[in-house]
Amino acid sequence: MNFQLPVININIESCEGGLRYGSDAERARFDENLIVLVHEGGSPLALKTTSLKIQGYGNSYQGIVGDGGKVLKGDTSVFYTDLSSEKKNPDEYLARNRATLKDGYWTAGEKLVLCGRDSAIGTEDSSVKVNVNGVGNTTDNYGFKAGSEITLVIIDTEGRNVLAKRTAVVEFAGE
Repeated sequence: MNFQLPVININIESCEGGLRYGSDAERARFDENLIVLVHEGGSPLALKTTSLKIQGYGNSYQGIVGDGGKVLKGDTSVFYTDLSSEKKNPDEYLARNRATLKDGYWTAGEKLVLCGRDSAIGTEDSSVKVNVNGVGNTTDNYGFKAGSEITLVIIDTEGRNVLAKRTAVVEFAGE
């Protein structure tokens, strides 16, 4: 049986953000950390069987804000277990990507917007997982330092193959 990888062209249209907890010159809220991806051609990608990993210098939060929680800064890895709207924040992920999500496929010409607040709200298990310096027990929200480089990898989870790998410099999202 021959298995052929989908041929796709995914590009990063924009990448902006900043650290949620940093100096005034680098501070941006998690919801201001936005990465806009564009499917510019090739095979449609099934949202349920496509995952995504972002790596760079960033931050997240561990614990409960104001009740012994703490900021984690350093090597940050964000993993979207799939690109569907399941187990994600409907006010962020679903609201920004409604048109792309409606048929279950990411097809040529469609954009996908990732946000630092895409993780599920409250105690619900999230399909967005965030690790900072190897620590995985975070709120699963994220921010990446402005001026730093991120690496984004799109993965076919059925065949466990890398479909695309892109890098971008994070532009500052602050005012």
